[in-house]
Amino acid sequence: MTQEAKSILHNSLAGTWYPASRTILESEIEGYLNHVPESDPTDVCALILPHAGYRYSGQTAAYGVKQVAGKDYSRVIVMGPSHRVQMKNKVSVPRAAYYETPLGLAALDVEFIERLAECEAVIHHPSVHEVEHSVQIEVPFLQTVLRETPLVPIVVGQFDEAATERMAEILLRLIDDRTLIVASSDFTHYGASFGYLPFHSDIEENIRMLDLGAYTMIEEKDCRGFMKYCDETGATICGRDAIGILLSMLGPESEAHRLSYQTSGNLTGEWDHSVSYLSVAFTGNWSLPG
Repeated sequence: MTQEAKSILHNSLAGTWYPASRTILESEIEGYLNHVPESDPTDVCALILPHAGYRYSGQTAAYGVKQVAGKDYSRVIVMGPSHRVQMKNKVSVPRAAYYETPLGLAALDVEFIERLAECEAVIHHPSVHEVEHSVQIEVPFLQTVLRETPLVPIVVGQFDEAATERMAEILLRLIDDRTLIVASSDFTHYGASFGYLPFHSDIEENIRMLDLGAYTMIEEKDCRGFMKYCDETGATICGRDAIGILLSMLGPESEAHRLSYQTSGNLTGEWDHSVSYLSVAFTGNWSLPG
């Protein structure tokens, strides 16, 4: 391990996106998890989770993470979009050994990250990992339900179709059948502040139809159809490229399961500015080579 890889990634979200107090954060996460009905799926290979502040999307995220609580995974790859930095057809991985959150240090799979970093499409962009919330927001939940499982944070740039397929192939060569992958994404961002106002009436229902249209493509594991849907509707799904990579990795027998759907508009009553949250679990296997 290099000297750089022994460092700690400090979170930038505590006290704003979720509580800075360990006790309060633990209590909040446990509260979300306790509201999810008990189930015991045995073969969850992937999740799509939202990445807003916990008071908005925490309950929706809990529906996903509870499906993997206490399971035996070799690692968790967390792929989230780069909201601030342009990285055309590239992903960024950190040079660190731990993530720090109010819950303590979460170990990273340094060996896997170093192997991944040998690939041309993989770069190290330090500022991305310091400020990007899409990956950081998932860490406390994963620390809670998979305490000893190392993480692989991947911040995903802006991908075209060919690069999406190449990135999926790269990951499939490196993972094993005990790897869990989390694609971090919110769904429709509606409102003038997002530059997205495709309709002005029946807003709640139209947003729902837009989101569920995207989910239909996800359920069919149709990466190309999902990307086309986003392009044709303008659907502001920030993690579309992370989801696209995930869809391109799924085996033919895998299945999608929609667990929870919510919008900030429904939570606040403010439909002129709404973000959608979806929690999805995939059961089955990866399309591993050989």
